[in-house]
Amino acid sequence: MATSEKSTLQISSELKNATVLSDWVQAELERAGIPDDTVRDILICVDEAFSNIVYYGYKQQPEGVIRIEIAIDIHALAVTFTDNAEPYVLPGDKPQLGRALLEKTTPGVGVYIMRQLMDDVRYERAGNANYLTLIKKMI
Repeated sequence: MATSEKSTLQISSELKNATVLSDWVQAELERAGIPDDTVRDILICVDEAFSNIVYYGYKQQPEGVIRIEIAIDIHALAVTFTDNAEPYVLPGDKPQLGRALLEKTTPGVGVYIMRQLMDDVRYERAGNANYLTLIKKMI
């Protein structure tokens, strides 16, 4: 892994781009020598974050733009999503799991999963932009 690496992808807010995003993230992480189990965890979180932005932020409007940046150094890996969708609030409490998960009636399950798989999940609204950053420590 190099001392510091950054890569950026910009895609429209269409669910069909989930595959484009996953393929790009996987290729970037493998190129940087990230272990397979970490790659799998990050791919789960990236898919969830992207889906949430498309569904809840842009409300499935394909003209929305999502910028994704991967920054990797010897200490951590960060995936930052930037969009101009509606502001959103990350749920703070552990969601009710079990039956509600199967029925998809409980909000916040995806964010809960991201928080379990990543070392930090940060959200910030600045101006008209949302910044969601997923951080995985490398050490």
